[in-house]
Amino acid sequence: MDAKADLKRLRPLLGESQSRRTSLASRSNRGPVENPVDELRKRLATFDPLTKTPDRSRQPSEQPVTASEQAPSESAISSTLDLAAMAHTGRKKVDTKGAPAVAAIHTNAIGTTTIHDEPASGRSTPTLGAAVQGSNVYASSYEGQDPGVRAFLEQVDLENYREPLLDFGPRVLASHRKRAPRPKTSNNPQGVTLIGHLTHHTDAVVSIVTSPDQVFFATASEDGTVLIWDSAKLERSIACEPRRSYSLDSPVTAMCRIENTHCLAVACEDGQLHVLRVHVASTGGSAKYGKVECVRKWHTTPRDGHVTFIAHLQGESKLVRAVLTAESSLLLFTNTLTIARLDIRTMDITARYQHPLEYGVISAICPTTHWCIVGTTTGTLSIWDLRFGLIVKSLKIDGRITSLKLHPARGKGLWLLVSTVR
Repeated sequence: MDAKADLKRLRPLLGESQSRRTSLASRSNRGPVENPVDELRKRLATFDPLTKTPDRSRQPSEQPVTASEQAPSESAISSTLDLAAMAHTGRKKVDTKGAPAVAAIHTNAIGTTTIHDEPASGRSTPTLGAAVQGSNVYASSYEGQDPGVRAFLEQVDLENYREPLLDFGPRVLASHRKRAPRPKTSNNPQGVTLIGHLTHHTDAVVSIVTSPDQVFFATASEDGTVLIWDSAKLERSIACEPRRSYSLDSPVTAMCRIENTHCLAVACEDGQLHVLRVHVASTGGSAKYGKVECVRKWHTTPRDGHVTFIAHLQGESKLVRAVLTAESSLLLFTNTLTIARLDIRTMDITARYQHPLEYGVISAICPTTHWCIVGTTTGTLSIWDLRFGLIVKSLKIDGRITSLKLHPARGKGLWLLVSTVR
């Protein structure tokens, strides 16, 4: 009998609605065949699609179970028929595991972050629930649990503050504590009491600068030294000694503080500019002082001369290359009437202006974020627009200008106090 004809005859019977086990049981009773399973396997083995060379590399656990090890049932026949059907139709067996769902969301994370006071932990990728070593932990108003968003916010904070100004120390906030008024005496109710006489400088004092938190103040002199004084100790003891000192190679001409830090910018007659960091830790009512460290150095060019006035400008935040940054620079005035902006992050000149020579030598300045008022020895008062590098207005007053200050209480920053020598 032809095997193909028998296969065609068996296919309609195997496709009935009953299970294959029932179909086999019904077919096994139709003829005199003693073992229909062995007979059907012999007939199907004669076809080319089912003639396969056994794979020698398969593990013993993967070898098929023979008919002697398994009772005549539908399992062996169904597996053979499935292979035959796939061979005729050309279909391949595919994995039933579903592909992962992938989606993209475009949204903005808005909130506030805290400036870190210590170096970064060095973690390249944050993990949920991971304990951060140290007392200073990054915090923000973002309440989600996405580690990618947290890492992005921390990286933005690093790029804008901690990484460029890491050697400037922790962020220091201004102190607004109110002291109790001193009791008035009947002898001198409106007088001023001398609490200290500091005689450690051997030459003229050119600048006195206080720290933002009022823990200490610094004095610079033409003797080439910068002295650090403890404010609390000065109130308790009359015979006060400087806590730290820093010596330079030439007389100091100007000094200012770097806002929100314990750093000072000091300029000398030889053209050098040093940025000093005062290591101090305030605990309760006392302060522990470390060393005075020079964290940055810069030198003027011979044609610019030396710096005579210096001021720190903390600019407004702006978007640069999709990153929100805040400009921090030093405004320099030299004896050759050059006005320059020095980027405190890179220590490079970003802008340079020339004050008119006919106005005289610069003798006083009053800088703001975008404006600067300059007074000269000839009594000329000039208003500079630092955004465009232009003199907006100039006027002449009598006498040599010695000092310029904004009114502390009136005018809302528009009243200017001018002192002159006639």
